[in-house]
Amino acid sequence: MPRTRAPRRGSMAYSPRKRAKSIAGRIRFWPEVEEGPRLLGFAGYKAGM
Repeated sequence: MPRTRAPRRGSMAYSPRKRAKSIAGRIRFWPEVEEGPRLLGFAGYKAGM
């Protein structure tokens, strides 16, 4: 019997392919500001995997 071959399913560009631990992202950058009120950190939401 001949061996069946098929193209790859999915991209190898992002590894490892797994689900996120939490739905909300982490704020990793917190700037130090001396003057005036300013937006310091913005918590976004993840979409997809």
